[in-house]
Amino acid sequence: MLLPLAVFIAAAWLLISQSRAISSVRERISLVRQQISASAGNDSPPSLPDESSATRNRTSGKSSVNWLRIAKITGEQGGGIFAKQEMLRAKARIREMGKDELLTTLSEIKTLGLDIRSRGQIEGLLIAALGKEDPAAALSYLIVPGNDHAGIGGNLMTNILRDWTRRDMPGALAWFDGQIAAGNFETRSHDGINFRRARFEAALLANLMNTDPAAAAQRLSGYSVANRASIFQNICASGNAANENELAARVLLAREALPASGQATVIASSIARFAGQGDYEGIDRFLGRIAATPEERASSIAATGNKRFTNLCRDDKLTTGEIDSFRKWAFSYEPAKVDDITGRALASVAEYHEAKAKELLLHYQETSGSDDVVLGFLDSWPFWGNEAKARVLAAKIKDPERRDKFLKTLEADPFAR
Repeated sequence: MLLPLAVFIAAAWLLISQSRAISSVRERISLVRQQISASAGNDSPPSLPDESSATRNRTSGKSSVNWLRIAKITGEQGGGIFAKQEMLRAKARIREMGKDELLTTLSEIKTLGLDIRSRGQIEGLLIAALGKEDPAAALSYLIVPGNDHAGIGGNLMTNILRDWTRRDMPGALAWFDGQIAAGNFETRSHDGINFRRARFEAALLANLMNTDPAAAAQRLSGYSVANRASIFQNICASGNAANENELAARVLLAREALPASGQATVIASSIARFAGQGDYEGIDRFLGRIAATPEERASSIAATGNKRFTNLCRDDKLTTGEIDSFRKWAFSYEPAKVDDITGRALASVAEYHEAKAKELLLHYQETSGSDDVVLGFLDSWPFWGNEAKARVLAAKIKDPERRDKFLKTLEADPFAR
């Protein structure tokens, strides 16, 4: 009898303990859910909100967003789980908003007295959502003076317009041309360049040049040469060309619209993706495809050296082996200029690693036996304020006439001191 009684008591005790444990777990889960829902504002678990705070965060059946709290979160480094959860809920709420509510919220944000960075991050989320909902409304908002401030970032406008052109090119063109006709892109600049208009036109042409190159060339013909250069500068800076065909279309349009020097600049920019990776065969193929002139090939080789050396130096991988590979390729195009080009390319990396650049500079002067390496470096190196360093390098020039000529130039340079 004692044994069954003991078993019964032990089983009862075990059931009671498990029941208490389950109850405790349920209470903890309930508390965490309440904490996440309340999200009172600390990265540590917040206390439960009172009735008034709960009321402030609910309106008309849709949750509102505490934008002051979101502004604080955007300024925090990292952020804990509760801050991240709150930001996710804010983004989800923004996705629920329609055009009118997004515009109303943008007006509300202006009244909160936020710093430019926090305001820009919140407005960026709202305007990006508006751009998907109604790109014309988003862009019309952004071109109002003061709405496209530094906190938002310069790419938001062009990204919205570029995406719009992919979905509806006629609609995007009609909106932009309508804004131009309404005088919303007038400029008071003494050189006549309207940088905002150039950014918009570049975003349009980046797609139009691939689908209707004649129409793209026609649009550019209405601009001055200076404005065309500004437009192409924006096209090249965007880096939006998806493949070699689009890069070639860019060069073809440049041939229609820019002088020879401008065309060479566009070509050098277009081969940057090949140059950065050391894809010399890709550069050969592209230059052949666009029928590059000897002058364009020479400028492309120099641009390739600058880009390739800079990329390698940033990764601490600029070695004599890599430079020798570049020199071998460059020699096939410009045998008489390869030493000068090498020196100039090394000058472009001196900003990141001056000691390494100078070490390699002297190595190639010695192995090539040419002063062109040092002179090319000195002609490109921004040594202003470092006259003493420039003189040390000039002392390495073996030809006394060329050395004296450089030193006289240095003495006459008011920025060298």
